[in-house]
Amino acid sequence: MSKKIIISLLLITNSIYPANVNITNNNYQISINGVPELFDSAKKALNHNYASFYNLIKANKLYLFGTSCSIIYLYINYQIYLGKQVLYNPKNWTNWKSDTSFNDLINLPTNTLCRELHQSILDKYSNNNQSDCMLPIVLFHNDLNQELAWLRALINYVNKINQIKLAKLIWLSQQELAPAQEKINRLSYLKKIITESVQISLTR
Repeated sequence: MSKKIIISLLLITNSIYPANVNITNNNYQISINGVPELFDSAKKALNHNYASFYNLIKANKLYLFGTSCSIIYLYINYQIYLGKQVLYNPKNWTNWKSDTSFNDLINLPTNTLCRELHQSILDKYSNNNQSDCMLPIVLFHNDLNQELAWLRALINYVNKINQIKLAKLIWLSQQELAPAQEKINRLSYLKKIITESVQISLTR
């Protein structure tokens, strides 16, 4: 680094922190004033802020505890509410052919069921362009996987709450939850048959 650059840097530093700079031919002796004081001030400020923050929490611990519990309670019930929307919304794939029980559904001829499902997928996602077959299938898989995730999360939330004996605090009865596992089975079966159909179509 050239002497001119070093001198410029020293002058900039000196404008920020007062310094004693002695420059000889090849030696630079620098003594920057105020830096130890700066670190001491920062340390004191941090200690003061930490103590203030700790005292604030200590003085309001009951309020903070109550607020935290309320937020957790509302969050869990909101997730359960969203799960219930998936469970009972007639527009979801969860309730496709809801007038047919799961046992009857899996006993229907697979080819017939697959044709019906494929037509329902096209009707929902094709936007009157039924020549595009792949995009509706992709959208169907996305929605179906999302419904599966919500239902599994719903069951998981309720099971966790039951373990800690707080079932009466949630906005869902066991009767309402009862169909959830069957709905998961239905969705998994629909996913299976449509995936197999696509794989067969691609190998032809």
